[in-house]
Amino acid sequence: MHVASPLARSAAVLVTLTVAVFSPTLSASFVYDARLQILTDPFLHDPSNWPDVLTFRVLARDVLDFNRPVHLASLMLDAAVWGRDPFGYHLTSVLLHAANVVLVWRLAVRATTMRGTEESGFERRFAEMLPAVLFAVHPVVTEAVCEPTFREDLLATAFSLGAVILATGSAGAIPAALRVAGVVGCCLFAVASKETGVAAPVLVAVACWSLPRDRVPWKGMPAAIIGGTVAVVAFLAARFLLEPFPSTIFESKPEYPGGSLGAAMAIEPRILALYAQVILLP
Repeated sequence: MHVASPLARSAAVLVTLTVAVFSPTLSASFVYDARLQILTDPFLHDPSNWPDVLTFRVLARDVLDFNRPVHLASLMLDAAVWGRDPFGYHLTSVLLHAANVVLVWRLAVRATTMRGTEESGFERRFAEMLPAVLFAVHPVVTEAVCEPTFREDLLATAFSLGAVILATGSAGAIPAALRVAGVVGCCLFAVASKETGVAAPVLVAVACWSLPRDRVPWKGMPAAIIGGTVAVVAFLAARFLLEPFPSTIFESKPEYPGGSLGAAMAIEPRILALYAQVILLP
């Protein structure tokens, strides 16, 4: 009789916990932007739009989320399978969040392994599971998980975590060229999911820099970090250069908070402090 490994059991526990917490959303209807984008707008349900989304030509089209082609692709895949039935869209978001929880846990496992911690078996497993459990049930993820058209946050998180995991893996586990390509691809897909994906190459750099020097897993890190940064910058350049103007959907461009870039930068510390408060004291 096959017995699951401790790692498989831990992953199963995390997935079960995540699905259990967010299972009520599976019977929920569409709310907020989802009613417009999924129920009213025909774009997601038209198969002829797939080539533009997959090739990023949608960046030049005047449609909702034109600047987030990976996000659009995920919703179009749901639309192809589920039509306008909210169950499937919610199921995809919950499972995607569960996958992110497992990725967070894998990073915690890798961190304790790389640093050669001296804790006992129970203490080590607790240290590895705690970040993932907190991430799984933290209220700050509620909107992204429960509203399908806010799924871009889950996608950007998934690809950012994937980039970090690829970059910090064991040196001989994956060929260097393939690993570099994987990190660069994850960085590109992260920013193509949502603008916050610009942080992906930064996270890779921070993760690699934080490793003990005698445990750095491979020597291709600079190429991966530089390649990921180039991919992100290229995508952002295309996003702004190809943006359709004038737009029949976005009749006016958003303004900086406070009216100018300088005023926005002055307000930014307060915004970051609010984010920290929401995370620490939800």
